[in-house]
Amino acid sequence: MPGLTGLEILPDIKSLAPDFDLPANAHSDALDINPVTGSENKTPLILFQHGDEARFTAELEYVQRIERIDTRQIELIGEKRVIQYRNGALPLYDLSQFCNLSPMELKPFHDVIVFKMNDHQLGLMITPPIDTIEVYVDLDQNAFSTENISGSMILKGHTTLMLDIVKIFKGLENEQFK
Repeated sequence: MPGLTGLEILPDIKSLAPDFDLPANAHSDALDINPVTGSENKTPLILFQHGDEARFTAELEYVQRIERIDTRQIELIGEKRVIQYRNGALPLYDLSQFCNLSPMELKPFHDVIVFKMNDHQLGLMITPPIDTIEVYVDLDQNAFSTENISGSMILKGHTTLMLDIVKIFKGLENEQFK
């Protein structure tokens, strides 16, 4: 997207609609993602993709922000990708590191969902479109349940895999956060 340099905050997902064919109900606040409001029994989710391979969702409660990064700013420390982020280093991952998928092709700019749990953050490089939805979660745990996938469900007419952010953070605790 023209005019973006370094680490960019995506202040308004709707502003990306022309570039990424986002639905009209995609939204965010100036800095942080706003969960969709509605019934207390429904779960707010964020929808995203990993290239053209698969559609994913995760609980919106763990999403701190969505960022657009200039991939030239990614640093490799050993085999780990990081980017300078808010006076620290944000570890970057793509879903191939947690699921049986092909690694994501690096492009000049990537959208990154910043997940936060307790005092730890991780950046997940994803492919737009990005959307939020509020649904009654009814997972099929037979078809696609793995270590980091809780199961699958049909969302917006597509089989969508539910990423288990809690398990991902727990799996990274021994490797990175200690």
